[in-house]
Order: sequence, then structure tokens, then C-alpha cells
Amino acid sequence: MEVQAQVQAQAPAQGLVVEKEGESLNSPYPERRRLKVKLNLELSEALEALEATKYSLFFPMDFRVPWWKAEAETYKCAHCEARKKYEASNPSAWKRNYCMRHYLLEHLFEIIDYFIHDNKPSRLVASPDSVELKVCSWRYDYHVVLYRTHATVSVIYSPVIGKESKYTFKYNNHDKGLLPSSYNYLRVALWRALNEVERLLDRAERLVPSWYNLEVKTPSERILVSAIPIDEEDDP
Repeated sequence: MEVQAQVQAQAPAQGLVVEKEGESLNSPYPERRRLKVKLNLELSEALEALEATKYSLFFPMDFRVPWWKAEAETYKCAHCEARKKYEASNPSAWKRNYCMRHYLLEHLFEIIDYFIHDNKPSRLVASPDSVELKVCSWRYDYHVVLYRTHATVSVIYSPVIGKESKYTFKYNNHDKGLLPSSYNYLRVALWRALNEVERLLDRAERLVPSWYNLEVKTPSERILVSAIPIDEEDDP
């Protein structure tokens, strides 16, 4: 099955590009964990670019729950309510609790909380005019682009090997009554992603060790930060 919204494709403005991939980050031994980051800018320039993007696209921020998660009857999403009724009457149904348009935002929000510390590759492009994020989980490959006027979320969902469902949704930048819109909810998710990347690069700049070996490649240098050593009693 394929669900495709009619969305005009736009290429995000080129700015800071961050590519990340992990290796053995789930290992119990710090010396085996590796996080590799590649930048198209120097480290200090990358941190400045992140700050410029945040202040250009993400202020002011509204961290309240979006309208479709509110408990007030006035703001119920008809499609989410229909989905809940379907799940209640079908014990074997996929329990997602939201319509697909809103479920994808909820799932993406969860992925962003740990995408930096995951082995899977991801890519962030940040500029004062747009933010692009490619991130994946076990069954989902997301491609998110945020502009000032709207955002698009495309995802390839693979429930089993050899079978895929493709979804693309557009979220306009508008108010939904007195509560935040889906666009704003997505802004909050990307704000958190930018903060995660900024914290990572800040630790690299200050050479602060963590629970993994960090390697950051810039156009002119390769920065290595070793993992925190294992305590002797934890040694294999």
C-alpha cells in the first residue's frame, strides 16, 4: 500500500551538513563503541551555524501538546478517533492510537530522543531558512524538511523484509485554535535534534570524553575523543 500526498518538492538551502554513523554503540565495553561524525564546516563554524538556524527558525517556541493530543473534545482529530474505534473493535489491529498523519509525528518525536546515540546513519542539513533531517529506526526511514511556511515528512515503512509502505505528508505553519499545530510539534522535535547535535559538537570541541569513542572529521582536521576508561572490576 502506498499513500502519497501531493507535495511540491523543494530542495533545502545548503548550509551545515552533519553526517553521523555509529559502530557497536550497544557494546558493554566503551573501547568498542565508536561514533563517527562528518562535517562540511570547521567545528567552530558548525556550532555557529546551528545557533544561527535555531534563532532564525525556532523562536519563539511553544512546547505545549499539539491540538490532536489535547483532551478537550473541541480539538479531537476525527481520523484519530476513528482509528481508536477501529483498534478497539479489532483485537489484532496495529495499536498505534492515532491516524497515520499524526502517528508518524509521534513516532518521529521518540526517535529523535536517541538518534545521535544509535548505530544507524543519519544526516542533518541546517540553514537559517530550512532544516532537513534523515533518520531511521528499525522499520522506518524518515526524511523531514522544515521551512518557514510548512514542513514535509516522508517515510518508508518496512513491516517485513521485501514489503514497503510509503507516506508523505505536508504540515502547514498555522495556528489550530488556541493549541499548537502539527507543524509546531514538528518544530519542537527538530529543535531537540539540533540541541542533540550541538551538545555532541560542543563536547568534541572541548575534548570531553563520553561512553564512546568519538571521531569528528572537518574539512581540515580529524578530532578524536577517547571513551571513558573501563573500571578494572568491569574488565573482561
